[in-house]
Amino acid sequence: MTLRRQLELAIVASILLGLPVIALFAIVALAVHGNIFVLVALIGVGAATALSGAVVGTLIPQSSAAMDAFVPLTVTRLLEGGIMLAGTVLTLAYFQFSASRTADGTVKRNVIFEGLAWGGRVFIAITFGVLFAGVYMAALTAMLERLSAIINFLKPLFGS
Repeated sequence: MTLRRQLELAIVASILLGLPVIALFAIVALAVHGNIFVLVALIGVGAATALSGAVVGTLIPQSSAAMDAFVPLTVTRLLEGGIMLAGTVLTLAYFQFSASRTADGTVKRNVIFEGLAWGGRVFIAITFGVLFAGVYMAALTAMLERLSAIINFLKPLFGS
């Protein structure tokens, strides 16, 4: 996606997301305090800027990166994209908490969602394990660098 297209999307998103906020604050401000349109406009523009920044800066690039996983379409790319899609769907299913009461009064999820949630739990556990390993490796690397600096400092003092 080109920079011009992203800027156009940011402007459209700012307008679409800001107008309802401005309208809501204008109605409340007129009903409570009279005419304080300047404050309402500042709040609406600020909210629209924050929301459009989130959309253009986070959602669109992530969506583009997810779609790029399938281009060019090869078996390997299709497998990678399928794992990514499965991880996303299963993780979202894990955080889906709607349930119904059974005849005895206990709350249970649908059996299908329970199975999907178990798969999501596996993906989350793998993700946390990888993140922990990365943090551990970074700390270990920093410690080894400091030990190396200490050894290099002490070598001339002891004549080695």
